[in-house]
Amino acid sequence: MPAWIQRLGLIVIVALIVGAFVITGVGQQAAPGLGAVASVRGEEITRDRFEWIREQTEQAFGQTLADLEPRQRRELLDNQTRASLIRRYLLAQEAESLGLGVYDDELQRDLWENPQFQEDGQYSREFVEALAAGSGLGVRGLADEYRRDVLLRKFRRLVESPIRISRAGARWALLREQTSVTLRYALATADQYRPRVEIDSDAPRELLESDPERVRDRYQEQIETYRRPEEVRARHILFTGENASEQAEQAKADIAQGGDFEALAREQSRDEATREQAGDLGWFPRGIMVPEFDEMAFSTEPGQVSAPVETEHGVHLIRVEERRAELDLPFAEVRESLAREILIEEKAGELAKTAAQYILDHAREGQDFVQAARDVDLDATLTVPFRLSDREIPGLPASEQLLRAAFDLTPEQPLATRVFGADGRYYAAILDRREEPNTEDLEAELQDAREQMTQNARSEISTLWYRVRLEQARQASAIEQYSLAR
Repeated sequence: MPAWIQRLGLIVIVALIVGAFVITGVGQQAAPGLGAVASVRGEEITRDRFEWIREQTEQAFGQTLADLEPRQRRELLDNQTRASLIRRYLLAQEAESLGLGVYDDELQRDLWENPQFQEDGQYSREFVEALAAGSGLGVRGLADEYRRDVLLRKFRRLVESPIRISRAGARWALLREQTSVTLRYALATADQYRPRVEIDSDAPRELLESDPERVRDRYQEQIETYRRPEEVRARHILFTGENASEQAEQAKADIAQGGDFEALAREQSRDEATREQAGDLGWFPRGIMVPEFDEMAFSTEPGQVSAPVETEHGVHLIRVEERRAELDLPFAEVRESLAREILIEEKAGELAKTAAQYILDHAREGQDFVQAARDVDLDATLTVPFRLSDREIPGLPASEQLLRAAFDLTPEQPLATRVFGADGRYYAAILDRREEPNTEDLEAELQDAREQMTQNARSEISTLWYRVRLEQARQASAIEQYSLAR
């Protein structure tokens, strides 16, 4: 298969893998004629071109999709082949709008010089004609697609060629990627400082007057704390089969004689979902269970085992563990306590952040970091080694910003420049160890890494360009997709 045809297939398979080029927000219509699967700014993508590209793609990459159901495989190939062709036509039109073109003599020269169309080092007209016949496009149709391919190469050179990653930039990126850092940190949390908070008795009322919506929002966030229906927490043992009632009666008698309900549930219950949890159903309100079960559960006292109750699932023994009465506390009854809670959280968070800042300030003045942490009753702990590619420092929630800043720390300037964190969790940190890759190993990888970074950056530019143009075309209703039914 000629390389330029493989490139067409590659566009499709990339779309298949990452879903980057699915055309959404574009309606599908009945085709205006038998020959079109889509139209891009008035230029039709014909059925024969679609079928040819789809066939080449399936032959080259079908094994990648072998695990899919036939219908899924067909629909995925159909939709993504069309999406990749829309991308191809849209970018070719963009190239022409920028003044790019392919003259006939240029096209002919490119064909003649392409090793894919040569035999014994010479251009083979017979090979091209055979390829054209096999494609179903004919010589003219094949030439049109090859012309579009040459045009897209020009477009990519125009758009992508200015993008270069310098050697210094690649080295810096590779160094950061392969460097690992270990920090010593102290974590100050609002919960640690809550017992130290004192709130003036008038402060909650003042907050209600100055910012009542803030308090009401907290009420809505915690609505389940203040409003809930009557609930029970129960366990059950389910018996099924012809002797279910007799088995339930025997189990109840065994329990009355001191038998262990939970052990019996694990041994005898036919409810696969709860058997391993000794029949634990958790908390539930009225109306969740089937009516017979519901009525028995809510009429049984905590600690008691019910009489056997028959439902559509079988015969149950129920033991009620706990009961919670209905709760309905309106906002007016709890608003002052909510306001007080908000103020306590806020003040505790301020104390925690102040403690973390104390550590940094005193360490900056020369005090030992560990001792500065002890001064505010905090421990200074080591992280595990981590890299920039980690999403957050392992074991440290909400540490994304600290992770990024850690790679700017050096043995000469080891102390974090500020406190990191939010929402009642604040970190003070100092560099403990920084491990960089061996210089020789880094230099050995540098050229390949630079080329890959440049390729990735150029690909991102082309993709971004396409997405912008696609959105513009979609907004202008300039792309139409027709039924792919055969």
